[in-house]
Amino acid sequence: MNIWSLIDSGQLKPVPEVYCEEKVWIVDVDPKLAKKLLEFNFSDNRSFSQDYVNKLAAEMKAGRWGLSNDAITVDSDGRFLNAQHRMRALIASETTQRFILLFGVDRESAQWLDIGKKRSMSQRITVSGVRITEKECSIIRNAMNDYTKTYAGTVQYCERKDDQLVSEVYQKHHTVLRALKGHQQKGPGFYWAAGLKMHAEMLHYGHEYDFNHNMSPLERTKLWIDLVNFGYSREGLSVGPEEVSAIKLRNMRENRSANDRGMYWSSKEDLKYTICAAYKFMRGDEVQSLSKFKTDPFHNFIDMPDCNLD
Repeated sequence: MNIWSLIDSGQLKPVPEVYCEEKVWIVDVDPKLAKKLLEFNFSDNRSFSQDYVNKLAAEMKAGRWGLSNDAITVDSDGRFLNAQHRMRALIASETTQRFILLFGVDRESAQWLDIGKKRSMSQRITVSGVRITEKECSIIRNAMNDYTKTYAGTVQYCERKDDQLVSEVYQKHHTVLRALKGHQQKGPGFYWAAGLKMHAEMLHYGHEYDFNHNMSPLERTKLWIDLVNFGYSREGLSVGPEEVSAIKLRNMRENRSANDRGMYWSSKEDLKYTICAAYKFMRGDEVQSLSKFKTDPFHNFIDMPDCNLD
């Protein structure tokens, strides 16, 4: 059962006096044609944003653009109602792009343009065929975080142009993340991001370390998730000095005032403390207090090979 069955049964059909095939075209627009279309931009259209034009142009130039349902709309007087940003971006990118062209609509239709709710990154990635939740998307972006930036990872890699990269990184870790979520779904996203970094580091670079424990990457990561959330192992594992960094991180968050705790452990400083604790925990180091590394001690998460479970 699909949408074609609705058409075949007559449940879905055009309004005869409104619809005709000549009003909807698929067109290839090059910079020359885009300039012509802009000449007919109606005078009351909103002013354009050069920053947004630049952002779209970069996506077009990088090949991250394709035919969508967002049609170029022309009214019954032949005036250009929308897509001025896309046309300016097309000109700037010096590319040719394919669009739906809808023309002959009433001028009053302009008031209904651009009122649809924008899709989030997780929704866009899911529509593309890779199912990912909002929280998973946030966790992956925090794990991808550039340690040198002044803001946390959810602010980074949040543009439409980053969808493909976030999707690709997620697909290298998704079974691990799902296994951890099945183990325990509580806690700030930073805990999970640090756990993924720890798992990947142990799996692919464990030979570079002399760990003070004999746990597998997944076992160690599950214990991390338990300790930073509850302060004990829900599987009954003993907790020694080599696990104290996770306990100290949990205590640091719990000891905040009620107001500070309401900030949900989401600042750049919080992320740095979390990364420090996770790195010490991965190694099994005994620590007296937590500090912050000047640079990320883990290998680059984006470049990690596949980490999925068999």
